Amino acid sequence: MPLDAAEASLLDASSIDQPVKRAKGPFIGVLFVLAAVKLLIPPALIYQNDLMVPVRVVHEEYPNQAFILRPGEQKTIRILGIPRARWVALGVDGVTPLHLGMLRAGEFAEPTVPLLLQRLLYLRYERHINRQDGDREYFVLLVTNNERRPLRFFVILKEGMIVRCSCVIPAVSERYFAGYYREDAESIVLNDDANGELQPIDIASYNWSPTGVLQILVGEKGAGLSTARTTR
Repeated sequence: MPLDAAEASLLDASSIDQPVKRAKGPFIGVLFVLAAVKLLIPPALIYQNDLMVPVRVVHEEYPNQAFILRPGEQKTIRILGIPRARWVALGVDGVTPLHLGMLRAGEFAEPTVPLLLQRLLYLRYERHINRQDGDREYFVLLVTNNERRPLRFFVILKEGMIVRCSCVIPAVSERYFAGYYREDAESIVLNDDANGELQPIDIASYNWSPTGVLQILVGEKGAGLSTARTTR
């Protein structure tokens, strides 16, 4: 018996493949499981020492877990969260605090997000210890003394303040580390133990390299009178 037009249209509609509705429950469940696992794993806290001296790092909440980073060294740790931390520069012996220069310590603030969010947001969290402290940058002073007498020096800052180094640069020494000083300094003045002052070295318009290294060469081998100049 022939079908009328209405019945034929119903049969045609029923033969069309309908989209399969997939359940969202399992997918959401997997996300919850992954989030729960992530909450169990603290972020990798990475410290990098970009200074030319060793540093000691101390976490405020974990003082017994202090560690030392040599120049250029990197260390990865995992603790409960990302706590507040401070670092102190050390002398060449790697034990006593550094007594040279103006950049000798710094600190890292704790992230503003709560502990649980820290674990969700960060897989790794890097902290670099370098010559930048807030909005100020510092240069590192290396002195080669070709004189047969020890030298002292002081740095004159832009506002006229004088920073005297308590160090003594040994006679006939090469690339003596003399500390970190502010890049907005005006000049450096060297003198010997007899207060024989050398010509001041103007660094107010010095073109700083990315490394922030300032090398000063004092005297020439075999020369009589002292001269001082910068060199890269």
